[in-house]
Amino acid sequence: QEQQRMENMLLFSTNAKGAAEAQAEYARNLEFVRKESLRLGLDTAELGKAFAQVNMSAGDKMSEEARKKMFTDMSEYIMVTGAGQEDQKLIFKAVNQMFSLGRIMAEEMNQLTERGVPRQQIYNIAKDKYGVKDTAAVLKLQEAGKLKPEDLMPLIWESLAGKAHSSGAFAKMLESSIFKQNVFKVQLKQMSKDIMD
Repeated sequence: QEQQRMENMLLFSTNAKGAAEAQAEYARNLEFVRKESLRLGLDTAELGKAFAQVNMSAGDKMSEEARKKMFTDMSEYIMVTGAGQEDQKLIFKAVNQMFSLGRIMAEEMNQLTERGVPRQQIYNIAKDKYGVKDTAAVLKLQEAGKLKPEDLMPLIWESLAGKAHSSGAFAKMLESSIFKQNVFKVQLKQMSKDIMD
């Protein structure tokens, strides 16, 4: 049931113009979600629904490749921090709200920082991206609605995923028994889905 819902959402979230292109994009996206889910030990249905939402909210602002890269970085961060499903949903929801609004507001930023995303890191990336000298200048841009998610979100998640790799946290997580159990669960679910099909 959840799997079917996710597949329907993925199909609905395609950004292609024609029916044949939409089917091809859907097939690519489903394959991408299944592979990422298996690689990271994250639930396929939940991950697929989250990717469908990213596709809908950021589809007109980022290329398919850029959306997938940002999504992979977000998913790696989530996996390394051991965020539970509720936190995963809230992280994706905050990012999708930013893209839907077309700007990064304090409320969505708070949702991310409550889930371990360092606020100062967001400010530092914004300072570099917009060429301003301090956090106060970033806050002024934010108040004016000028912090754009398509400018900052890919850089923020790339930075966090990069840190997960460079610190050794990602490799350590891959060795953990919880990760191996999660991958096994995903394998079983995907296998039973393939048999049912």
